[in-house]
Parts: sequence; structure tokens; C-alpha cells
Amino acid sequence: LKSNNDLQDTSTSNMNDKGDKISELEKISRQIYPLYRKTLLQQNALDFDDLILLARELLIANPDVRHRLHQRWEHVLVDEFQDTSKAQFDLVKLLSSDSLLIVGDGDQSIYSWRGAKPNSMVDFIHEFRERTHLGRGASMESNYKNQNIDTINLMENYRSTSNIVRAAQKVISDNDN
Repeated sequence: LKSNNDLQDTSTSNMNDKGDKISELEKISRQIYPLYRKTLLQQNALDFDDLILLARELLIANPDVRHRLHQRWEHVLVDEFQDTSKAQFDLVKLLSSDSLLIVGDGDQSIYSWRGAKPNSMVDFIHEFRERTHLGRGASMESNYKNQNIDTINLMENYRSTSNIVRAAQKVISDNDN
């Protein structure tokens, strides 16, 4: 968390970091967010993003803690993987050691507003076959480098009628991925 000294009021600027004009919503957010952060600090509270980021930072900075968690949890499963953000994906990489199962459908990603990247489903193999960099100069060799990575397509749908499934397949058939 930032200290009160680090909180800056950026509400007076009409441009973002790239020099583009900002929206009215972004102007309001720039006014409210520093107050929100200040209130969190005063209340000694965390929000959801803080929980993810602080857990990630803890595991990057403390390999012994990471190792203890690897011993505790041999297998890690992530459902709705298409809705993970970069920070959440980093946390998954830090928490998993020998066995990771992801479940998701990039065509059903609904959290892009929160940093989710539906293409993380497509990039999964690439991410786990290369060296994984985790920010602030820390890095972790992927434990999956020499592992088999398989894709299993679940084609049977038990929740929707065949008409709904056919309509959904028609809608997503034009997707690039």
C-alpha cells in the first residue's frame, strides 16, 4: 500500500500519461481514488486487488514461504482462468509447483474491465515453457518447463439446450483465437 505521502491528487490534469484527453469517468476516478486509498490506510484495510498484489509481493520476496506453500499444496486448480489478470496469473505461477490445472473458456471472459486477459488461455503454454519474470528484478524459473501441457476440450454442455449451444458456437466462430 502507498503511504499517505505517496497519494497524489491528479484530478486537475485533463490528460493521461500518454497525452490523451481523459474521459469524465476517469476525471471523477482521479478525484475519488486518492480519498479511497487514504481511507483504506486510515482503517488499516485492504481491498481485493491489495490482497492479490501483497500476496504476490510476499511470495516474490520470500522464497522460503513460497517453498512451504509448494510443499503444502501439491496441486493447484484455477477455474474461470480466462478472467485472471496479470497479477493473478503471476500469483498462480508463484503458488504452483508441480501440478497446475486451469479451466476456462476465452470466449466467456467478462472481466476485461478488471485487467483480465482472455488471451491468457491461448498464451498459457507459452507462459509456462519460458522463463517467468515477476517484476522488481525477481524472477522464477517455470517449474513446468519440461512438463507435458495438454489441452482437453470439453464439448459436452450439460447446462444449456442444444439451440443455445449452437447459437453460442455461431457467435464465437468468428473469433480470432
